[in-house]
Amino acid sequence: MKICLDEVDRCRRVSPQPSFMLLLGDRYGWRPLPPVVPADEYARLAAFLTDREELDLLRFWYRRDDNAVPPVYWLRPRTGELAAYAEWARWDHVERTLGAALRRAAPQVGFTAAQQVKYVLSATHQEIIHGALALPDAADHIHCFFRHIPDLPEDRSAKLFTDFLADGTFDREARRLLEETK
Repeated sequence: MKICLDEVDRCRRVSPQPSFMLLLGDRYGWRPLPPVVPADEYARLAAFLTDREELDLLRFWYRRDDNAVPPVYWLRPRTGELAAYAEWARWDHVERTLGAALRRAAPQVGFTAAQQVKYVLSATHQEIIHGALALPDAADHIHCFFRHIPDLPEDRSAKLFTDFLADGTFDREARRLLEETK
């Protein structure tokens, strides 16, 4: 996610008025775990989580960095001794479980809308906010193209075209967020 947002910033620096083209279909898309969490936000999230697995995942995957001012928690890389988690199925479980917990907690612990972005929104939605909507003259150089497939079934037969939860059910929250994005 940091690479994507840094690239948007780079485009702003090297282009007098970068144009943005948004291509949105029927999938809201990947909602990444935040790569860094301020220590004060981490404490509020950890205090909210009551499910043992969710709390254990938070504590294992985020490591405190007291050298940062103010202190932060960094998402551990899946390299070295954690390389086994590069196996898609295992990491997918971690990312889905921990991501769902953070999405549920962020609005409940009193975070502002701006603070919730990294916990709740998809990568694409974060790029849109950071790169397109943050510009004062956005309407002058943003082009949006939407594709909608009518009558998509809400079962796994449409998994390539829309969002589903880990248990195979249709992701209504993702659909709502996609419609708000559009």
